[in-house]
Amino acid sequence: MRIGRVVDAVVLVIALVGAALVARHDAGLAGPWLPVALVATLPLYLVGRGWRLPWWLHAVAAALPVSLVLVAVAHGYADGAARSMRFAYGALLALALIGWARSPRRRLAAGIGVAALVADQYITAWFPWWGGGDPAKLMWGTFYWHNQFGIYLVIGIAVAAALAVAGRRIFALLGFLVTFLAGAGVVASGSRASLALLGVVLAVAVVIGLAAGRWKGAVRGLVLPIGVVLTAVFMTSAVFFPNTDAAGDPTSGLTGRDAEAGRSVTERIKFWGDAVRLGASSPLVGIGLQAYGRALQCVRDTSLTSHPHNEYLLAWAEGGAVAALPVLTVLVGVVWLVVISLRRPRGLEVERRISWLPSGAELREDPVRWGALLGLVVSAGHAAFDFDWAYPALLAITGLVGGLAAAPLFAERPAPKTGLAILNLGLVAVLLAAAFAGYLADPVPGEALRPLTPGMYVCPE
Repeated sequence: MRIGRVVDAVVLVIALVGAALVARHDAGLAGPWLPVALVATLPLYLVGRGWRLPWWLHAVAAALPVSLVLVAVAHGYADGAARSMRFAYGALLALALIGWARSPRRRLAAGIGVAALVADQYITAWFPWWGGGDPAKLMWGTFYWHNQFGIYLVIGIAVAAALAVAGRRIFALLGFLVTFLAGAGVVASGSRASLALLGVVLAVAVVIGLAAGRWKGAVRGLVLPIGVVLTAVFMTSAVFFPNTDAAGDPTSGLTGRDAEAGRSVTERIKFWGDAVRLGASSPLVGIGLQAYGRALQCVRDTSLTSHPHNEYLLAWAEGGAVAALPVLTVLVGVVWLVVISLRRPRGLEVERRISWLPSGAELREDPVRWGALLGLVVSAGHAAFDFDWAYPALLAITGLVGGLAAAPLFAERPAPKTGLAILNLGLVAVLLAAAFAGYLADPVPGEALRPLTPGMYVCPE
């Protein structure tokens, strides 16, 4: 029994270290760390007996990378095919955690790991930001774009905040610490969308605290935003920036950008319409991977962009139905997961005051589950407004919170028949084959978005 527990802990640590290495190296775009982390996830899947999960979960997971390889083959070039490994990594992490995190205690261990990941990202980002000597400079960490850095932190904050308001003792203290630090990082990122979603997460945390611990829990919840603000002020204060007028103003990166915000929303709406039309021009396999920016220059006179700032519409534009259907299936699955998680489970002994909201006992017993569900919703929602999935680290943390949120629904499944278990293992093999095929075929596997220059393309007559 002790050996089994040690093995369980070791495989979790290996997977989390892989995720940390991905995040630290250009959010997964630099070096060999993405394939290394993908392989490092396999022990967690095998020890967690992931093959016992439903075949359709494996089918959707495998369809994500396979669809991208099919699109690359259909268009006759491999640029952008490395996305297959990014999607495969997030999908395998989700499968592995659904199989492994079968109990609240295991979910707590993995949730602490998620909190550690975002704390590590903030600390990694803080030193070069501080060394720049200007607190008004946007913080972006290893993502090299502030919006994705900000939302990465918010996803992890959802788990940490749930621990803070509904966790016990040391785990609650850990949740407070991570929320304060990572929340200050969101403020320093200057990302308006991330800051708005942070506000939503903290507001939901107050509600969770009230349900889990009544007035004491509500007080815990109210401490969170206060702590974030105070930490943000302290980290930009003269203690760290003694020679600048912006010291002590954590919102300096947000001010003066109202007009820019309006233009950003207007441009996004135009990009979305362009993506719909471009996908409709080739509805089966789209216009080709990394082709959105090139094609857009030939559609209308527009600012240079390689992405419609909506991951679901990018899949449709560049991959047609072949690439869009697996992504939309995952989105529908997220909605289903939220509905089924909030529905009163059968045989529940604890009475719920509101049938479609978890009771205080449920929240106290398994805070990571509910924080992860909140983080998953945040991730899926933000992907509709930005180019999040260009970064493997964001797909990784999405897979982690998705697996933690879904794990309770599959915890009591009986062992499948031998044929289904073999089918599931075969689908994992297909997932890995598609991931490595796309990654190795892509001439620039570490490319996030295709850079564009004026006059770069000659449009057909």
